Amino acid sequence: MNKKYKICDVHAHIFPDKIAKKAVENIGSYYNIPMYEDGTVDALLKSSRELGVNRCLVHSSATDVEQVEAINNFIAGVVKNHRNMIGFGTLHFDLDDIDAEVERIIALGLKESSCTRNFSIL
Repeated sequence: MNKKYKICDVHAHIFPDKIAKKAVENIGSYYNIPMYEDGTVDALLKSSRELGVNRCLVHSSATDVEQVEAINNFIAGVVKNHRNMIGFGTLHFDLDDIDAEVERIIALGLKESSCTRNFSIL
């Protein structure tokens, strides 16, 4: 394990165990790239230990507006239980009140990008 430098994986998608395998398969198929893990928190923890990764920035994408709240709740729960993970919230352009969800993301202890505020989708 690397003791001199801290290593942070800054782009790690995770999914609830129940849907992880299907989600990973769909992502790999959509982007036509091989996927190397199963998308579960346990798999990320294991590979991080093996590779000497100290921290992971975790997130998941909402492909549908109805997924946003559940995804953000899932990510918040994971980072609450794993101090080596930093959670980023997700948004969707079809949300009725994006600002309210940004505030909820912050209240959940997740990070939000400053580019999620004051933007125009037109």
